[in-house]
Amino acid sequence: MGLFQPNSPYSPAFIAAVNFVFSKEGGYHCNPNDLGGETHFGISARAYPIEDIANPN
Repeated sequence: MGLFQPNSPYSPAFIAAVNFVFSKEGGYHCNPNDLGGETHFGISARAYPIEDIANPN
């Protein structure tokens, strides 16, 4: 089971899409070989430079 459960108010297609993205973009990553750079659940530090994406509130 992913983050969005089948009994949610969202459509099955949306739930499947979100679970797919989170399965690929889950957690914090800082890989120097990744063009996206530092990311957390697909959110990049490059796009949000003032946010501390490694330690979200």
